[in-house]
Amino acid sequence: MQRSGVIARLSAMNSSPQPFPANLRRRALSFAGACGAVVVLAACSTADRTPAVAATSAPASTAPSSNPSSNPPSSPTAPITASPPSSIPATSIPATSTPAAGGTAHPVPADCDTTSVPKAVPRTPSGAPLISVTAGANAWIAHRDTEPIRLALYADGTVITTKGYGSISEALPVASIGTVADCLRDWAVTEFGDLMDLNMGQSQVTDQGTTVVTLAPPGRTVRTLPIYAFGSGDDALPDPAQRANRQRLHTAIATVTAGVVNQTSWTPNRLRLIKTADGKNIPAHRWPGPTTLRTLLAGRTGQGCMEVTGETAARVIKEIGSEPMLARWDDPGRGTGSGGTFYLGILLPGQPACAI
Repeated sequence: MQRSGVIARLSAMNSSPQPFPANLRRRALSFAGACGAVVVLAACSTADRTPAVAATSAPASTAPSSNPSSNPPSSPTAPITASPPSSIPATSIPATSTPAAGGTAHPVPADCDTTSVPKAVPRTPSGAPLISVTAGANAWIAHRDTEPIRLALYADGTVITTKGYGSISEALPVASIGTVADCLRDWAVTEFGDLMDLNMGQSQVTDQGTTVVTLAPPGRTVRTLPIYAFGSGDDALPDPAQRANRQRLHTAIATVTAGVVNQTSWTPNRLRLIKTADGKNIPAHRWPGPTTLRTLLAGRTGQGCMEVTGETAARVIKEIGSEPMLARWDDPGRGTGSGGTFYLGILLPGQPACAI
């Protein structure tokens, strides 16, 4: 993503009548590298599942696509390079407002105080997120089955964030969990609800990912907003109204992230496991159980997708450590058909495992 452009836009808020508080601005800027994000629950795709990243399907977009043999892939959005502080000072969040052609951003209530969140280690939430934002990597970088959700906000105020793009040649993405105040959660639902109706434009840059914002309040229709080249293609839009709408979305994402308190590391309790073709020089691991590979393979979908849960997921995460997500797994003593080459993806609470 064009990080400098986002930082400039966020920094420009200092001159507004209601300045963005310095402590939240610093945290928002630290998250700006992750704002080129896709907001959908990743699901197992019908794309060809092979170890070669370049062979994955191109992003769904009407934007022109270059020939990879003559034009190297564009760089993805820069990853987050530092974790935000574990908490923010006990201070109220002043109202903020960012003009946008599609309307004016809703101000965060002046009395929305982060001290309303009890100091406690957050628990893993249940149910689907109210709002989710995936990493938004292009198809050169990550397979759609392994790309993580970048930001997920749940009904109880829990927020889970991840680092990394889900490249099968890299380790599993690192996740953190924290909490936002109820007032900030409610503001986010309102603000994202308005954002769903805005025209984000169709950038003409090539080889980028598609960002899809998903809003799913309980008892209401799930709404999604796909945005091609969110962040990386913002400045290529000729329409200033569309650029302003994207800026408003960047600010909404950064505001939620800046308000997270009680943040700590989080270990996923579910994994997506995808059977793929064997290859050369692929790291090998011994399947730790207790659920056997044969049992999982017997229940896989037609696209080779399986869900690993509970103690088995915890042991697999420990076994693979910092090794690539693409690996050879063997289950000795289980007979023929109890091993093979697979790649892994982390699953957040409420995220479908194999929605094919």
